[in-house]
Amino acid sequence: MPAPPLPALSDVPMPAEGALSFAGTITEAVEGADYIQESVSERLDLKHRVFAQIQQSAPDVLIGSSTSGFKPSDLQQELPHPERHLRGPSVQPGLPAAAGRDCAQPDRPAGK
Repeated sequence: MPAPPLPALSDVPMPAEGALSFAGTITEAVEGADYIQESVSERLDLKHRVFAQIQQSAPDVLIGSSTSGFKPSDLQQELPHPERHLRGPSVQPGLPAAAGRDCAQPDRPAGK
């Protein structure tokens, strides 16, 4: 019998199932978070509004943004803490995926 193509994904037990919860506001949703993954529609004005609400409620938390159409500098232009924002894909645990992207910005060359 051949080995599975991705043994690292199948030779360890899955973690315990989590709980799904709903929040009425962004403030409630981000309370106590260590990391926040933003995945709203590809509208820059909407992303800016969501980022502002997130950073007002959780100013010290790293925010990942799922986008393929905007540069990090576009996303970060109005953030009070742009250093706490990164552009990266949503990551589903257990599936192979790049956890982040290295993108050059006007004030920071790629790889820095």
